[in-house]
Amino acid sequence: MTTATNLTEESTSRYVQAGNTRLHYNEAGSGPPMVVIHGGDIGATGWLNYGPMLPTLAEKFHVYLVDLPNYGKSDALTITEPTDTVAARALRDMLDTLSIEKANIVGNTSVSRAFAIDYPERTLKIITNGNAASGNTIFAPTPTEGNRASALANSEVSFQTMKAYCRMCLYNSDLATDEWVQARYESANNPAHLAAKRAAPRGARDILAESSKIKAPVLSIKGRDDRLGPIDNQLRLLFSIPDIRLLIFANCGHWSHIDKRDEFAREAMSFLES
Repeated sequence: MTTATNLTEESTSRYVQAGNTRLHYNEAGSGPPMVVIHGGDIGATGWLNYGPMLPTLAEKFHVYLVDLPNYGKSDALTITEPTDTVAARALRDMLDTLSIEKANIVGNTSVSRAFAIDYPERTLKIITNGNAASGNTIFAPTPTEGNRASALANSEVSFQTMKAYCRMCLYNSDLATDEWVQARYESANNPAHLAAKRAAPRGARDILAESSKIKAPVLSIKGRDDRLGPIDNQLRLLFSIPDIRLLIFANCGHWSHIDKRDEFAREAMSFLES
């Protein structure tokens, strides 16, 4: 295990066999387990999304930044079920292999909720971050600006489309540096991952309809200025999850963990420790 000082991607890099796929993750810290998962954005990885936050989180938690199947350094996986179901199962299998009975789940909104629905006995608390556009919204035309940028970035994988998408996801677009965008582009441009994603079934699991089954306490963090998932999409969660609190950051886009990194880490740790 790596301590919370002098953390690098290389020093924290680990692999685990999770069912029928090998997952990559970055590990640091000690204390209650915190599994942190990136979103479904093209080029996402656990490290690129949450690596800068890892030293802070690892001060009080045993943190696992996971690359989901078909992302980052994890294996390509042929998916025949809804992606959220498959990803949640992979996380369950990872916990089994690492002998972790229960964990806090932080990050990807739909996968976090799918995990809590499918494996309530393995879930401590959940922090969901963002929320892609789903259903009708009164705050933006649909498909949203973010939906369109995402579709372009996925269909035409290039540095230019990646940079446009990253800048759209952030309120402070200066945070999308060329170095960071290049790393995301290189992560996205994995032929095996791209082929597996494009072959996956198009039907999505309706996680919102199942959210009333979530028994774990939930903190939902949202950027007010999100151009991918308008804020009224997030408000729907307040009427579907029994034990939920909603935190909204002003001057913050879809990626609140980047736009408001320090505040995100502080609020996340406070909620998980309460």
